[in-house]
Amino acid sequence: MIRGVDFAKFDRRIVLQSPTENRDATYNQITYGYTDVATVWATIGEPTFNRNNETINDGNKVNTGRRKRYTIRYSGDVSGVNEKWRILDGAETFEVSDVAIWKREGFIRIEGVYNGVAT
Repeated sequence: MIRGVDFAKFDRRIVLQSPTENRDATYNQITYGYTDVATVWATIGEPTFNRNNETINDGNKVNTGRRKRYTIRYSGDVSGVNEKWRILDGAETFEVSDVAIWKREGFIRIEGVYNGVAT
């Protein structure tokens, strides 16, 4: 069992997205984006990884006060989650900054850093 997980509190619906790379047929340019991998139930806890600032892919510094820790159930759909993925939590987007997988216990804990409003 994972310490600190209250199984009755899987009450938040989040979307996990992985990065995509597509080539524009007209101009032959690469475009980057995200695609939905899974919509899952999660529980939200206080971040466990304390850092002064977190550097996100685009180079912006993000305040650690806007971090969330999500715990979700393990499944094959989300077993590949890593630091390149992101989380849509309602209208907010969080970049995945840390992942801990407890396959035997059946859970994944994901640390997310706020990266703006989902579009």
